[in-house]
Amino acid sequence: MIAISARLELRRAILQWCAAALACVYLIAIAARLFWLNMSHTTVTALLAGVSALALGSLFWYVVAHQRTANVEVVAVVLVLIPAADSLLGILLTREITETAILLLVILGAGAVTTTLRSMSTVAGSTVALWAVVVFVGNLGQGSERLNYALLMVGAAGMSFLIFLIRAGAERDLVAAASQAQLQVARLEAAATANAEAERRYRKIFMGSPVAMALADENGHFIEVNPALCALLARDRIELIGRSSRPFTHLDDLPIHHSMSDRMRDAGDGGVVRVEKRYVRPSGEIRWAWLSISAARGPRGQTWTLMHAEDVTDRKETEEALRRSQLIVASAGHIARNVQSGKDMHAVIVAAVQHVSGADIVLLLEPADGGDFRVAGNIGIEPAQKVLSPPCSHLRKTWANGQPAFANRPTADESVSAPWTLYPQLQTILWEPIVDQGTVISLMMVGFCRRIERLDDWSVTAARGLSAEAASALTATRMRLELEVMAQTDPLTGLANRRGWTLRLQELAARVPRVEVTIGLIDFDNFKKYNDTFGHEQGDLLLQDFARRARACLRSEDVIARWGGEEFVVALSAAEGRSEVAVFQQLRAAMSDGQTCSIGYAQMGVDETPAHCVRRADETLYLAKRSGRDQVVGAELLPARST
Repeated sequence: MIAISARLELRRAILQWCAAALACVYLIAIAARLFWLNMSHTTVTALLAGVSALALGSLFWYVVAHQRTANVEVVAVVLVLIPAADSLLGILLTREITETAILLLVILGAGAVTTTLRSMSTVAGSTVALWAVVVFVGNLGQGSERLNYALLMVGAAGMSFLIFLIRAGAERDLVAAASQAQLQVARLEAAATANAEAERRYRKIFMGSPVAMALADENGHFIEVNPALCALLARDRIELIGRSSRPFTHLDDLPIHHSMSDRMRDAGDGGVVRVEKRYVRPSGEIRWAWLSISAARGPRGQTWTLMHAEDVTDRKETEEALRRSQLIVASAGHIARNVQSGKDMHAVIVAAVQHVSGADIVLLLEPADGGDFRVAGNIGIEPAQKVLSPPCSHLRKTWANGQPAFANRPTADESVSAPWTLYPQLQTILWEPIVDQGTVISLMMVGFCRRIERLDDWSVTAARGLSAEAASALTATRMRLELEVMAQTDPLTGLANRRGWTLRLQELAARVPRVEVTIGLIDFDNFKKYNDTFGHEQGDLLLQDFARRARACLRSEDVIARWGGEEFVVALSAAEGRSEVAVFQQLRAAMSDGQTCSIGYAQMGVDETPAHCVRRADETLYLAKRSGRDQVVGAELLPARST
């Protein structure tokens, strides 16, 4: 339909300008007939030419005024009939058969301009018939001349028919070609419209996607980015276009960035490469992204890449927080499990704190004499000294108020300079109180060789997170040690009981050769009578007084214990310039309130057990009792026995 409409428009235009051209020809003919041609009937022919020119001009203006509605077939017929009528009237009025030549051209023109075979046949046939009537009825020309012109007229009609057929065939081909062209154009326009719509939808999806997206060329440079990627990187579009993601990639993830070409090549066509990367915003903030990268073809067949980036920072932070929490819980559990192990809990605590916080040094501080603090446990940098003296203001304040203190390396504040004097490599220090039931029982100094700006930093938070568990562990350890001491101590005299005696004698035997150990048993004389006379309370005071005096007679390496009742046991280690007998005599003289005691002793043999040596000392004690009491007797006085 489009091709047919276009063809009609073209025909109207052709007929319109043909009418105008013929009108101009007739106007020229008027001038030629009036002024230049010397022929008969000039005025009549000029008048006919004028009428024809006027009619053709009217036809021209009619077609112009009715371009959309003018009937092409009628216009074509009229266009042919006007010159045909002019020629026939000219022949009739001038009675010149030679005027037939113009009519021949008109008949040929009918085949060129008429639109249908019917109109062409009607115009050509009627023209030939009218010519025959005019010529033969009017008896114009000679007989042979009329015959020649008659043959020419018939031939012209036949040629007009051939012209029409050729033109009609050419028109059909042109119309078919035009239809195909129009169809192709329509298809191309539809494809272009579809492509434009697809691109519009793609750009709408691309730009409106909440997922960060980017298109990069074969060099990895961004060609297009969407607002979500700009938001992820905290950069404007103009900052990204034409650049690769390398300047925005975290330094630790640059190997991933450089390996993308190899990964894409290994994935092949249609493959998708998925990696996790960190990007650094202008503010220094780090954002995690899960990237899905696939190949895309550029306009010239280049290998471009389409990237989808999902911001997974919140998930990574949640995972990291969970991991850190699990680490703190595991470290707290490690501390708790070691409370009953007998290990040095100070060492266990500082190791756990360093593990969770990544600190470079951890000190566990406890109060010492003179207001100083001693290092009870340390890990990392070796402590410059075992006692911090004088303690810095932060340490004293934390001990006093039970609140943590946090400081970076000072520049002028001398009140906090002491730790940096001892540990110049530190940049940040945390003082954390270890509090049990509202009382500060210890202090933890956690040092970092890097600068930390906030107290809520993870490293600081992790260290502080173990303070409660450290307090419980230290308290439990103290209570365990107190219980152990109670289990090994005689409650009346404060000396070791039999359990304590066994443990301390083992420690003594591990330090010195057995032959250098002498064991003595001490028993009060007539203690029952003393109790009966003065009462048990006075007897207890006598036991306590003897224990105090006996400790004064012994060295710290020696061991003394209450054996039971009014009986005591002593183990002396050999010392240069000291006589064991003299020490036992001092112990015998340590009795107060006029009371006496008997002592028997024995030196341990090379392979002798402590228990056997005690039995020998017990035998000498009985010997001292039988010999009159208030004396010291050695095992050398016992009769020899065969073993």
